[in-house]
Amino acid sequence: MNTDRLHNMIERYFSGDLSVREEQLLLKRLLEMKEKDPMAEEALAVMSWTHLQSSPAESDGMTVVRKSRSKPSSFRLASLRIASCAAAAAVIISGVFLYLNRHEYGHPVCYAYIEGKYIQNPDEVSTLISSQLEEMSAASNETTNQALSELEEMRRALEDTSL
Repeated sequence: MNTDRLHNMIERYFSGDLSVREEQLLLKRLLEMKEKDPMAEEALAVMSWTHLQSSPAESDGMTVVRKSRSKPSSFRLASLRIASCAAAAAVIISGVFLYLNRHEYGHPVCYAYIEGKYIQNPDEVSTLISSQLEEMSAASNETTNQALSELEEMRRALEDTSL
């Protein structure tokens, strides 16, 4: 079967215009294909999924009138691809994080240079950080108090001139 005829049958399949015999013939041709064809692969995937889904009426031997099948929209296919890529990226990032966490990056490294001397003891480093934070806090309070006193002097000077 040539490619144009195959594509025509696939389009008729998605439109719901194929008879049962034509659908069986199309499925047989798709399964026998050797070369890659995106449209044929998509139709084969849909047909396989459709045949795996059986309704209770079909299992009781009753005839079921099927609704026409619509071709999946390109937006839906694109969103599925994006979601798949996002999931794959999340798995890869998690794997890298777990790998690094188990190896040399498993325990946080704590070190500092105090007066040019390398210190690796976490207690000494914490003490240094605390003392430096206290110094910065005292300097900040001093600056704030100085600014407030200067503003107070300016307020008094303005009050004196307005009287």
